[in-house]
Amino acid sequence: MYKEIIISAVLLVFIFTANYFTRNYTQKSIEEVTQKLESLKTEMLEKGEQTGEKYDELEKIWLEKYEVLAYYIEHDELEKVSSELFQLKGSIQTDQVDEGIPTIENCKFILDHIKDKDKFEIKNIF
Repeated sequence: MYKEIIISAVLLVFIFTANYFTRNYTQKSIEEVTQKLESLKTEMLEKGEQTGEKYDELEKIWLEKYEVLAYYIEHDELEKVSSELFQLKGSIQTDQVDEGIPTIENCKFILDHIKDKDKFEIKNIF
């Protein structure tokens, strides 16, 4: 009986520790991508179609973060963000800045949803 209690305690400590690190990584990653989206939005409003380099930088960062986030976040949520980014890429390539701005806002909304869903709260547990 004593052995089972110790194993259970060790498992609980491991679960809470892993949750802490994954939550911090998720928040930092989402904040970084959101900041890049904001700077891309600002540049799109100011310069219009000359935002290809900013988008390439954003896409590179997203792909790096996606590799790690895919281990513990629903793939459906991550695919929504990737889909929005590809729509944004199309808007930038076709010089349709007006269609790119709502895509950026939608992408930020999905990222906020992922961050909220990852929080350790009672409503997310049940």
